[in-house]
Amino acid sequence: MEILTAFRRLFAGLVIVLLDIRMNTFDILPDAIGFLLVVWALDKLAQHSGHFRKAKGMALVLFACAIISLFQIFGSEITDITISQADMGSVIFFFVNSIAHLLMAYFIFEGIQELVVPFNPALASAAENRKWFYVGFYYLFLLIFPWGLNLEGHIIAPFILFFGFIAFVMEILFITLVHRVGKEFYLRQES
Repeated sequence: MEILTAFRRLFAGLVIVLLDIRMNTFDILPDAIGFLLVVWALDKLAQHSGHFRKAKGMALVLFACAIISLFQIFGSEITDITISQADMGSVIFFFVNSIAHLLMAYFIFEGIQELVVPFNPALASAAENRKWFYVGFYYLFLLIFPWGLNLEGHIIAPFILFFGFIAFVMEILFITLVHRVGKEFYLRQES
């Protein structure tokens, strides 16, 4: 029961983080709320795998980044198309946030694999495949990003849109995997 509840909270937290619903500039669903749910869920799941404990540490970093972002401590948003005009604080903040997000996801994938391999090897294999696609893409993005800072906005814009679309698809695949694992525990509980 505890694992099922934790996966439900993890799913809800990740969905809140993915959604960016704004009224003018006010974020109706702040990422900090989503990361609080993620931290709570990973705290419960840490009893079952050390990977979730590591993911919780990264989720705490992301929670801190979400609080900083909420109060817009850094001057410009790194998500603007005119990325070459971003100040260095925003660039460093973006890198810290991206690396923490990548590591959190990696450790969640690892924890899921460890948790489900005894009773559902196919689901563990799906987690493995998605993990390497996710990690590979983010690694490529983090390698290419510094060069993008030196390009004009109209040149880098198509790449940002492409990487943004792929990142969105990857996040959806990641969140659906979390949902699928939660559903698996629900079905195991029912039988």
